[in-house]
Amino acid sequence: LGVPFDDRTSAFADLAARLSELRLRTARPHWLVVDEAHHMLPEGWDRAPELLPENVTGLVLVTVHPNRLARPVLDRVDLAVGIGAGGREALRDFARTIGRPVREDLPALESGEMLLWDRHRTEGPRHCRVIPPTGERRRHVRKYAAGDLGDHSFHFRGPGDRLNLRVQNLNLFVQIAEGIDDETWAHHLRAGDYSRWFREAIKDDGLAEEAAGIEADRELTPADSRQRIREAIERRYTAPA
Repeated sequence: LGVPFDDRTSAFADLAARLSELRLRTARPHWLVVDEAHHMLPEGWDRAPELLPENVTGLVLVTVHPNRLARPVLDRVDLAVGIGAGGREALRDFARTIGRPVREDLPALESGEMLLWDRHRTEGPRHCRVIPPTGERRRHVRKYAAGDLGDHSFHFRGPGDRLNLRVQNLNLFVQIAEGIDDETWAHHLRAGDYSRWFREAIKDDGLAEEAAGIEADRELTPADSRQRIREAIERRYTAPA
């Protein structure tokens, strides 16, 4: 996303060439996932065939517009998967673009369903249901730990708004918390500001609940509460260097 739209094809071409050379030497990476593939390998782009040989393997192309991908790329696809509400139309677009018939009675898909089409089999797309994951999914962990939360940053202000120390991620929160005075730390602790920030800005209810318990414990010294909140953060996120 940091590459301007008009430069993405050339940036991808450079990366693909380097990865191809790496695969020849090391057989790695085993898989290459290209998100927004229609930006990297667009329709009509004449370099697509040289980047993806006919026997290319270990490649996943993710797109909501398969008809906007370069035709030589689509011709190399072995398995097409349509997912969710737009999956049926995406699969039809794919079939039309490569000039292959696909039956008209494809079912509409709901969340958690997909159409699976192995182009090397004679039967048409299969209607499948995804087994729900049992593990916890946590998004944007790195952003919360080391990124910049912008308007959702925490501010150490203290009593009477004497300070204005902006904290844009959890790593910086831990570092600044170690250096501020006890009065400023305790001011936010007793106001429940830490648990509120963890819940509303970091989107981590588990961390927020643990912090709320620490905030409610009046027996803890400022040093003890600092340490316990720091440990709660570091159990869930990358510890600051």
